[in-house]
Amino acid sequence: MENAEEERMKRGAKEVFIVSASRRTDIPAFYAEWFLRRLREGRAEYVHPYTKARIAVELDPARVAAIVFWTKDFAPLLTRVDEMERLGFGRWLVHYTITGLGPEWEPRVPSAEEAVMILRRLSERIGPERLYWRFDPLVFTGRLTVAATLARFERLCDRLHGFVTRCYTSVMAPYKKVEKRVAQYEIAYRDRMRALAGEELHELSGRMAAIGRPAGITVHACCAPELLGFGVQPARCLDAGLVLKLWPDCGLLPADGPSRRHCACHRAVDLGAYDTCPHRCLYCYANLSDRLISERFHCHRPEDLALIGEE
Repeated sequence: MENAEEERMKRGAKEVFIVSASRRTDIPAFYAEWFLRRLREGRAEYVHPYTKARIAVELDPARVAAIVFWTKDFAPLLTRVDEMERLGFGRWLVHYTITGLGPEWEPRVPSAEEAVMILRRLSERIGPERLYWRFDPLVFTGRLTVAATLARFERLCDRLHGFVTRCYTSVMAPYKKVEKRVAQYEIAYRDRMRALAGEELHELSGRMAAIGRPAGITVHACCAPELLGFGVQPARCLDAGLVLKLWPDCGLLPADGPSRRHCACHRAVDLGAYDTCPHRCLYCYANLSDRLISERFHCHRPEDLALIGEE
């Protein structure tokens, strides 16, 4: 899909598109100033992660159907959304990840309680329909049992009741770049990863759906068919249908462009870059090494068109 997106942007096509900010890093938490400068100037670039080509993106409010943020800490951008909207970018939604996994797995992420308070303020600002809570990924070890996971999920559902209506989840994927970090965790904490069998996953998904129901929260599985059924619905993280429901005149064409197997997302232009997120979560597929993250974070300049100069 990314090669098709690169070609489309190069041709200067004028169709309306979704901006993803970003699946590759946490722009609201660490790059809010850069993002607002890009909106003010009406242009940005990103480095294609495979071809390494620099792709120019025209950020015209008339062409951006919606901005979809992905974050674990929206606080740095929350005080500046009025500025974003004054620039004409009033169509935006937020994926907000709150797992409660703690510093062992999410070393530099705000505490779950702090994140809940920020999400609640955000929900009061834009409404629950424009918020996606991500209890994602599901991680299982000798310590992180199914029972402990469900208890953590129930506590968060209680805290988020009335502030979100959807929860997106998936099982932690065994990405190659994650293996080393997981091995270090296992040694440091004398804990072992474990995979759930089919029956365990079915019980888990059914329990999650049942826990979410009294809180008015439906559970959606992202690229995780093993979790579907038992009250759990398929996820559409970049949802053209929702964008068109919220903003019928935005001009978006409801065509799918999935980025991986089992993905039902609409295509989007992602302005982020890999190896730039200082949260440094152990399970993250977007980071390879702490050294690379530090180098890129400290070389970043808000005035640059691209988040980083190269991938």
